[in-house]
Amino acid sequence: EVISNPKHRGNAMLTVWGLAALGVVLSCAQQILTYRADQMHDKERADLPRQVAEYIRNTSPAPQFLVESAASGRPAAPTGLVAVVNGHTGTEAISIGDQIFEFLSTQGDPPQRRLGETEVDFLIRPNAWYKQVMDAYHATLQAQTETIARMLVESHSLPANVLDLARNPVNLIGVRAVAKQLELAGKSSEKSMVRQ
Repeated sequence: EVISNPKHRGNAMLTVWGLAALGVVLSCAQQILTYRADQMHDKERADLPRQVAEYIRNTSPAPQFLVESAASGRPAAPTGLVAVVNGHTGTEAISIGDQIFEFLSTQGDPPQRRLGETEVDFLIRPNAWYKQVMDAYHATLQAQTETIARMLVESHSLPANVLDLARNPVNLIGVRAVAKQLELAGKSSEKSMVRQ
């Protein structure tokens, strides 16, 4: 429909040109935002190899925890070996519980977030720390812990679910819980041995 009134025609033309100008401004703004997003993406992509290398370095087990293979000429130490003298599993359970608590006390506190550290970098550092501590626990104490827990379960001094937790403590909370349960079962077993 043709607008014959010059005032209405001027308003219509002003509206059309205003919408066109708004479209141009929004298109320019979108181009600027896209350019900035591309720049951020390129920067993150360039930093990715460093983050991956740091993650691998932080999550790989420390050399002292690697077990020597038979090909290297040195056999690995036996795992799960527990010495029980005269059936005193309680004494050994207390000893292993003490060893676990000593081990945990030497690991220090988990990492805290550093000033200016990105969220990804912060997540990588504590995960690497927890993995390193759990790997060290599995390499040094897990087999003996599982063995003594099995012995205590078989003698009905320890609930069976503690043996499951000893096999796979999942995290440091589980490790502490197993150590506490071993100490309690060991003390209970020692008291029953004294009564006999």
